[in-house]
Amino acid sequence: MWSFFKNNGIVVKHIFVWSLIIVAISLQLYYLTDRIPYPFLSRISFNIGLYYLNYIYLVPYLLLNRKKVAYWIIVFVLCIGVAVVFEKYLTVPRQWDYFKYAKNSPYSPKLAITLVVNFLLIFIGISNKIFDEWSKREKREKEVEKQQIVDKLEYLKHQINPHFLFNSLNSIYSLSVKKSDNAPEAIITLSDLMRYMLYQTDSEFVPLEKELDYIRNYFNLQRLRIAKSEKVNLRIEGLNFNYKIRPLILISFIENAFKYGTNTDGNTEIDVRIYIEKERLFFYCENIIGNMKQKENSYGIGLKNTRERLNLLYPNQYELKVETVNNKFRIELILNLEV
Repeated sequence: MWSFFKNNGIVVKHIFVWSLIIVAISLQLYYLTDRIPYPFLSRISFNIGLYYLNYIYLVPYLLLNRKKVAYWIIVFVLCIGVAVVFEKYLTVPRQWDYFKYAKNSPYSPKLAITLVVNFLLIFIGISNKIFDEWSKREKREKEVEKQQIVDKLEYLKHQINPHFLFNSLNSIYSLSVKKSDNAPEAIITLSDLMRYMLYQTDSEFVPLEKELDYIRNYFNLQRLRIAKSEKVNLRIEGLNFNYKIRPLILISFIENAFKYGTNTDGNTEIDVRIYIEKERLFFYCENIIGNMKQKENSYGIGLKNTRERLNLLYPNQYELKVETVNNKFRIELILNLEV
């Protein structure tokens, strides 16, 4: 019965509203009659009881459960019953001459007025309860939607990590096969990258500088495995102090560039530019389309995940352009940054 009153905020709101109503009516009544009759307070108590009987019990358990016939029968019986009790036991004596009808008139509007007030309370209770249920449903739907977004982001992030790890291990494997002296440095760089991914990316936002350091380390790791890296360029410009960004939001674009940016002659051409200005990040990535041809309208799992993460994390806060020009794959992204 008292589950409705568990929320203290709702209780305070209801007490405040009813207090205002009682005070307003009492002042009007006192102004007209120079007193507040006892039956008036009893009638108000009955009205409040009728309202909450309807609001707490009848609407949720009958009307909202599609038991409309039973609901309206009970409502009519209650309203008429309360009106009869009012007329028989709680009549407020008139001590002023503003009514048109005399006390002994064969027709009196008192019963009709009482019924109107009772039904008005019923309809107000219906409206309030329906609004409350709609608000609760809206809140639940938003919570479910938010949880689905969180779950999806976690899923996408977990997809990114193995994808990155596999690519990096392949890079180190290539160095090991070539017996390159750069293999130990590559392992240390990979360790730094993994440390960042394990301990920093669980946050909703990360400092932009740390994310840019991560990208620099990734480039260093990839350069170690590439035989011809003269055309592998990374340029970062602009002030990034105090800016924040969602973690790992750019790396999939860069991973794809290294995946497809080497041709059959072993030449790798990748140009990545990042520029920060006025709380906006401008990202440009271009690579040649090498021996691993991308399927039409498909940019790989990493790019697909990044598109989905951008839609979830930066709705209406980014501009993305992806195109193929003269056998080169190009990405342009403008992203609003957090301060």
